[in-house]
Amino acid sequence: MERYKMNHVSYQYDGVISFEKELTIKRHNHVINVYDPYIQKEILHKKITDKYMKLINKLLLYLNSDDDTGVAYSEVLNEINHFLSLLRGKYRVYLLNKEMEIMEEQLKLIAQNARQKLMHVNMMRRNSFMNYEEHNRKGR
Repeated sequence: MERYKMNHVSYQYDGVISFEKELTIKRHNHVINVYDPYIQKEILHKKITDKYMKLINKLLLYLNSDDDTGVAYSEVLNEINHFLSLLRGKYRVYLLNKEMEIMEEQLKLIAQNARQKLMHVNMMRRNSFMNYEEHNRKGR
């Protein structure tokens, strides 16, 4: 997987570009230098939304799994908390408020669903344990 580091530096591009902005992209040892703040913001916005869509697909896969232990649901909650902290802190600059609100709302709905499924798994485990205990008491 390639990682890119974005640096903000003033520089003039010596070619034709379709964005009608000055831009320089140098690729050396997986470092891309983007010198226009508008284009930086657009590139990072696209990366954040791609990361968000991958996260949603992963979370839905975990939620649809047949998990009797509840580990997948706990993992969903951990991933949501991690992404929400990134969203509120680091990614806040690159997203519009409306986009952030939509993302947070969708993640909160998925978290609520995961909590309900986790509670159901815990109840089933507790009931099976209680039934096991009752069965062992009757035998003595």
